[in-house]
Amino acid sequence: AKLRLEFDGPGSSRGKGFDELRDAHTKANENHEQNALFVKNLTHEFRQEVQHIRMQAVQEVQQGQIKMASANHEIAVLDNKLWQQEAKAAEATRDNQANKGLEQEIVQSRT
Repeated sequence: AKLRLEFDGPGSSRGKGFDELRDAHTKANENHEQNALFVKNLTHEFRQEVQHIRMQAVQEVQQGQIKMASANHEIAVLDNKLWQQEAKAAEATRDNQANKGLEQEIVQSRT
């Protein structure tokens, strides 16, 4: 069964169905356009938020890398100081052993 609408003009009893259908179609198009605009705006806001989060993450990573480089520099400085202290300790140990050797020579030479 086919539905056939005849249009006798605006306001006629048979034209009312057409008017209602046209109005409903117009309203549906307006709603569709509003929804499409809403989704477009929401998508734009979402993309901006994602971009903001990405930029924040990049900044945090860069700050972390700077902190890591600074910490690595401090470690290198402390390693160097430790190496110098170890070298001084080794030299003091050698001097101490040499002094003990001299003391023994002196004691032996007196006897």
